[in-house]
Amino acid sequence: MQLNVIETAQNGKKLYVCIMKAKDLVLNERVKVDYYDPKTSKGYQRNPSMSRARDFARYIKNAAGISPNSILINIRGALGNFKPIAPQYGILTIPDTTELWIVDGQHRFEGLKDLTEQDPSFGEFPCFVILMNESTEYEEAKQFMIINRTQKGVRLDLAAHFIATMAKKEGTKTISNMPRATIRDIEWRPKATEIVDILNKEISDDPNHEFFENPWHRRIQLPNEPKALSTISQSSFENSLKILVDNPIFSGYGTRDLSIMLIRYWKAILEICPDAKIQPAKYFLQRLTGTAVLHKILPRVLALTKFKSQRITKDSTKQILEKMPDVMNEIFWSPDGEAGIIGTSQKALAILTSKVLDSLETGNADNADKLKESHKPYEL
Repeated sequence: MQLNVIETAQNGKKLYVCIMKAKDLVLNERVKVDYYDPKTSKGYQRNPSMSRARDFARYIKNAAGISPNSILINIRGALGNFKPIAPQYGILTIPDTTELWIVDGQHRFEGLKDLTEQDPSFGEFPCFVILMNESTEYEEAKQFMIINRTQKGVRLDLAAHFIATMAKKEGTKTISNMPRATIRDIEWRPKATEIVDILNKEISDDPNHEFFENPWHRRIQLPNEPKALSTISQSSFENSLKILVDNPIFSGYGTRDLSIMLIRYWKAILEICPDAKIQPAKYFLQRLTGTAVLHKILPRVLALTKFKSQRITKDSTKQILEKMPDVMNEIFWSPDGEAGIIGTSQKALAILTSKVLDSLETGNADNADKLKESHKPYEL
């Protein structure tokens, strides 16, 4: 095998950068992945997730995708001969008996293999490849471990802003062929991100304005921002909104209407717990625990409010919440209270949500039949 390569070195170890056609990678029997074999304890890579590999293939084929990331391959045997043509550029000849082992990029490899077998024209797809020459499986596996332990994906809150922009620009149907791992929340997260932006940025000095004393103004920490006055990260707040933005009952509402609904709800909560309004960082109400639990019960609170007064206002919502004195008080949401002690695991939040729902049902027992979410729109 002969490859046009760029020769370089890092800490004395030579590396070769080149472009290989997909067919020269995936149809070459000498290119392998060292999968772990539990019977022999040899190998170091997990078996591939074929759904993830097909995801990549679908992205390349249906979304006209590109793959600028390089595939890292180790030449375990004899490296062969490098013939310089220009400084750092030349032809690398790899002996026909030498095996090439994929260290990083197995799912792209498997995806391209599947795609090329289905449509041979994709065999011409160019792949960026970096070749290294570690003589032992141990050194190769060590490099694999370093890559997979140290590389870090884009934080969810940072990615969410781009996903929201992408959904607006291209539409959710257009981008549905992107790898699922990148767009798994595409049906609801862009809407949640917009709500976060509205709640976090808008405030008014006009007492008659909906955003007067907005309780979420600057309380949500956005990507690359200092903590300052914030009490919760963007991703945690967005996750708590899924119950609303991914719920058919609220599908007819725009992000601004949902933001207003949330502001009225939280104004009612903080009127019942006034010290938490003054010292939000001292309590768990406006943190992950409070948002996860109180947003979970919000559809039921709104159903009761609607049957009580038809319109969703701060005062009508407050009337429902005031009937839950055992959980709607500052002690309950303090560090020494039940919400502060229980923790933030999924199990802990589920237990806390169940307790708060029980309080909602007990306090509003006269309207228990109204607790099922209404399928009619709420009036703001």
